[in-house]
Amino acid sequence: MAGKHITAIIKEYLQSHDITQSQLARKCNTTQSNMSQKLSVNDMELSWVIRISEVLDHNFVYDMAKEIGIKYDTKPTTMSIDELIERKIESILNKKTNAPKNYNPRTIHPSQINEP
Repeated sequence: MAGKHITAIIKEYLQSHDITQSQLARKCNTTQSNMSQKLSVNDMELSWVIRISEVLDHNFVYDMAKEIGIKYDTKPTTMSIDELIERKIESILNKKTNAPKNYNPRTIHPSQINEP
């Protein structure tokens, strides 16, 4: 991973907001010892990153994503779940029939499906 590790990001946040590991541990319903152990390594389970984000009302998942340094698109899809499923079905049918990309799977004839 490029950049800082998630535990370093969390520790910097704690320090800049005058929050102790003991206080964080209490908010997360765990022991100070357990929290200290989690923050002493370079990585952390995503479930813990999310839990800490929730109790501190800060999105550490976003901070982690910024540190990765990979360009990504987080724009939500405007398609409904039905449209997404239809697209997937079209993709599968096009692969099975070796149909050209402009082929409309809604008009597929059973004889065009290659059985395995």
